Amino acid sequence: MIKEAKTITLMIPYRNYDLEALRIAMKLMDRQTHPFDEFVVSDFASVEPYKSEMKEICDEFGIKRIYTEISADDKIIDVHLWQMCYNIGIRAATSDLILVTGIDRVYEERIAEAFLWYYNTGVRQTKRDQVILGTCVKIHRTPSIEEFGDFDKIAAEGKCRGGLGALCASKDYWHKIHGIDETIRWYADNDFYGRSRRGKVGIRWINRFRGQIPQTRIIHTRTHMASRKRHGGYDVLEITRRGKRFINKHVPNRKVIRNDENWGIFTEEKLLRAIRQSQWTKEDMEESSRVWQEDKARWHEIYADNWGFDRA
Repeated sequence: MIKEAKTITLMIPYRNYDLEALRIAMKLMDRQTHPFDEFVVSDFASVEPYKSEMKEICDEFGIKRIYTEISADDKIIDVHLWQMCYNIGIRAATSDLILVTGIDRVYEERIAEAFLWYYNTGVRQTKRDQVILGTCVKIHRTPSIEEFGDFDKIAAEGKCRGGLGALCASKDYWHKIHGIDETIRWYADNDFYGRSRRGKVGIRWINRFRGQIPQTRIIHTRTHMASRKRHGGYDVLEITRRGKRFINKHVPNRKVIRNDENWGIFTEEKLLRAIRQSQWTKEDMEESSRVWQEDKARWHEIYADNWGFDRA
């Protein structure tokens, strides 16, 4: 029998990224109508100054931080295996519900309450486990903490209101499916959604449509639209290399469970094996890293200091 959830963890994967949005989000947590019971950051081999800055924030706000030391090539890490970073944090979380989101998100005051309510309502109505998906409003900058006093004004800047901003499932379900597929390339949101559909759990959306429920918006800061292509029944990200498009080969895989029982446990051997399984060459990864650095520089130039990429 599926039990209703009483506690909720906010889990954030992280590596070498500006931390202003996280500082703002944590300072606004006292506005939550239902407090998060636990905060977890999975820090995937960040280097200085990001490593020290994240540690300071975690110490200040009581965040559980799991740091993973990696000796592999940084270029490989930057463009691959975010999913292992996700899973390390998911395995460390202890609440009934685990909400997985990004380092560049800021939340309105009913977000924890809403995820718990949607999950428990779904369990009562269907007697099945539930996956709750939170959409986000994407904007190109990080507003100040004072500006977040008016969420309506900030949200009005968003050009995309349907981006997937958060994945939430019970701890039991995350462990049942062995977390995020650790061989998938780039973002795993769509893959997780597809596997959940095939796993025959209830799927509910928060803020999929404007005005669905008040005060539950997620602002995705400093973002731009990625290129996407319809494939296998749902959207997957594309990566361009020398004019060719690489579409994730794993997305159409019909299996619900992809990882073995050691999911979320990092080893260097596991990292390299997953890279080989993904059918990417080192040259592919280096090229994708170069393209990302060029995009980052271009957006920094367009939005100047608002973009936030002000360190090497």
